[in-house]
Amino acid sequence: MPPNRDADSQGLPTSLEASREHAAVGARVSWVDGRRAGGPSARIDLGWLASSVELLGPRLSRPPESVTVVLVEDEEMDRLHRRHCGVVGTTDVLTFPDPDASADGGTAGDVVVCVDVARREAGARGRPVEHELLLYVLHGLLHLAGGRDDDARGAEAMQREQDRLLGLVGVAPMDAEHDA
Repeated sequence: MPPNRDADSQGLPTSLEASREHAAVGARVSWVDGRRAGGPSARIDLGWLASSVELLGPRLSRPPESVTVVLVEDEEMDRLHRRHCGVVGTTDVLTFPDPDASADGGTAGDVVVCVDVARREAGARGRPVEHELLLYVLHGLLHLAGGRDDDARGAEAMQREQDRLLGLVGVAPMDAEHDA
């Protein structure tokens, strides 16, 4: 996960604006599906994913206040990764904190997850793509809540919290080598 310090919440892809499909999850998390219709990543159980995030959100130390989860494919993630982090190539998740979010309440901002990366990683791990996507969303929510993984101690703390949360919905812990 690249650093999220310099990203801004105004940087969501304008190409998604016309294709936004909002499905409210509780009052805290909304979803934007920016994938190409009928593309290779089209068959994902978004209902399970949204329900899991809805269940786990309140169990975070700083629950989601106003978060949008955006699903994208490699091409769009590469564009965002270049624009906001100066890194060429796709990545699993990027977070865009809302600069106006309250410092002492919940979390606010955008979590952008790459379905193509999740599909490849899930295949390599022999697990459902929805489990990998849930990991990415949780990782992003933890970053929005102030979690840092730019040193070993922070990365270990985030890994433990991710594994705890995944376990609450019956998802096996991810292996320690994963760089979500």
